[in-house]
Order: sequence, then C-alpha cells, then structure tokens
Amino acid sequence: MKNISLLPPEIKAEQRSRQQLRLSLLCSGVVVLVFLCIYGGLIFLTYQEKNEASRLQEQITEVQKKAVPYQKYEVLKADVDTLEKINDAAAGGIPNWYYLFAEVGLEVPEGVWLTDCTATFNKQEVQQPQEGTETENAQTQSTQASSQGELTIRGMALDHKDVAAFVKNLHAIRGIDNIRCQFSTEQELEGQKAYQFEIKASLLVQKGGE
Repeated sequence: MKNISLLPPEIKAEQRSRQQLRLSLLCSGVVVLVFLCIYGGLIFLTYQEKNEASRLQEQITEVQKKAVPYQKYEVLKADVDTLEKINDAAAGGIPNWYYLFAEVGLEVPEGVWLTDCTATFNKQEVQQPQEGTETENAQTQSTQASSQGELTIRGMALDHKDVAAFVKNLHAIRGIDNIRCQFSTEQELEGQKAYQFEIKASLLVQKGGE
C-alpha cells in the first residue's frame, strides 16, 4: 500500500526548507563550538605560559638577590688573578714548585713511599750568539731553557718493579726531563725486604713557563 500525501506542494516545500535550515544551524553550531574549544584551549595555554614565565622571573630575581653578597668575592678573585700574572711576569721562568711537588706526589705508585724530595734551581741568562756562530747554534741558544736545575727524589719500595713504575710515571710530569734512577739497593726494613732508591731529573723551564 502506498502512502499518499495530501498536503499541498507549497507546504511540503516549506517543511523541506525548515529541515534544511535546522541542519545548517546544527552544523554551524558544531563548527562554532569547535572553534570556541580551540580558542579556549589557546587562552588556557597562554595563561599557563605567562604564569611559568612569571615564576621563572621571580626565581631569577631571588637568585640575583642571593648572589649580591658574593659579588665581592668575584672582585677579589679578579685581583688575585691580576697579582698572579704580575708575580709570574716578575718570576720569569721560575718553576711552579707547588705544581711540581704535587704532581710528583700524585705519580707515586702503590708499594712506594718517599723519604726525601729536594730541588736545586739556578736561574741563568741566555747567552747571545757570538759573531761568526753558525745559524743552527744561534737558534739552539735562543730556544734553550732560561732556567734549569735538578730534582732529587729518595724513598723506599717493596720491589724493583715499583721503582721502575715510579720512574715511568714521572715522565708524565711537565717541566722535568732526563729522569734516571741513581740506585736501588736492597735493605732490611723492620724484618721485611725493601729497596732504597734515589731518582734524579733535570729541571728545564722555558722563560715565562711553569
């Protein structure tokens, strides 16, 4: 059985128009709602970013306030650095004794202990090449160390191998050269066999160097 509409065509057209209008309004509402959600999300994120920036700025201000009392130490450090540079310039080639003896202590291997560590140092002026001297000799004199001396290390070891290891370690220290073991003799130490040794090395310090 077929459904037959007895409504006039004008009323049918008006109903279809109303349905299309409702559908358009619904779609428009959904689109507007989506845009409102996006806009609201952007506003929320912007607000969070502003709060985070404000918090970081407050932390920076607080740290800067705490750092004010320590600024005088920065000035003092700059003064100390300046004085050290002046002292280095005045010393001109004198070895850095603190560095030298500290490095020697760091290179002592297990099984070795030191009993004496001394250094002799003589400052010498570089001689100017005499007239008629070969160019090669003149270059050698101009590059030779302006200061030189000798480092003497004495101590005890449990084995000859420990002495050899110590000599090898000393080659890693800047400012010393010609490292040689003068002797390593066996001795009795509190009922235990040990080896007394003496090591010498040359101190060759370039002018203005460590």
